Amino acid sequence: MNADNQIAAIKSLITECVVEALAKVPIHTVAQSEPLEVSSGPKYMNVPETANYLRMSEGSIRARARENKIPYIREGKKFLFLKKDLDNFMKSTRFKSEDEIRSEIYGSHKKG
Repeated sequence: MNADNQIAAIKSLITECVVEALAKVPIHTVAQSEPLEVSSGPKYMNVPETANYLRMSEGSIRARARENKIPYIREGKKFLFLKKDLDNFMKSTRFKSEDEIRSEIYGSHKKG
């Protein structure tokens, strides 16, 4: 087998391996629009990411952070936010509906 045939055989083998490996990758992973997290640690978001996540303006996010109305981490002049902290914050500021309040009041006093 000459050098050209060896190169062609190696290319063919590599192509088969790549195709086989890609066939095992779930489609949603390949087509994912957001970058995959490399680290399994906490995901810190900057002001623009946080504003997008909470659907608020960047100025509003900065103002709330300066006023300590939203949980944040300060790194120099940067505000950083943890997604889990933001989720907990949003849950804690949620107002209950009238039905939820009635259910809490009257639901606990039901005759059993």
